[in-house]
Amino acid sequence: MFKGIGYQFELRRRARRQAALDKLVAASIDQVLHSVAGRTPPIKKHLFWGASATHPRHLLVAYIFESDADLLTAESNGLSADLDTFTRRELVRSDYPDEGIPLVHVTFASNEDMLRKAGGNAYVYFNS
Repeated sequence: MFKGIGYQFELRRRARRQAALDKLVAASIDQVLHSVAGRTPPIKKHLFWGASATHPRHLLVAYIFESDADLLTAESNGLSADLDTFTRRELVRSDYPDEGIPLVHVTFASNEDMLRKAGGNAYVYFNS
C-alpha cells in the first residue's frame, strides 16, 4: 500500500516538473523563432516533446519546412545550423537543466517528407 502511494506521489511530482520544463522549452522556441524571423526558407511549423522530467536529455525539438527543397535550402544557407545553435542557447538562457542541453535532439524535416513517410503524423515520422 505505501509503495503505491509513493509511486503516485512520484508521478505527480514528475508531471509538475514536466509542465515546468515544457514552459521553458516553449518560451525558448518562441525566442528562437523571433531570432530567425524574416530568414528564408520559412519554418512551416515546429514542435517538441519528450520525457525531460525523467532526464533533461529526453527532449526532441523539430523545425519543419514546407518542402524538401526548403529543407535543403535551410541546410545549405546555414539556417538549420543556426536553429540548432539558437535552440541550445535559449535553453541555457531559460535555465533548462545544463546536463541535458548537449544531448537534446534538435532535428529538421519537410512537411512533404512527413506526408510521404507517415501521412503527416509527426510522432510516427520521428519515432520510426
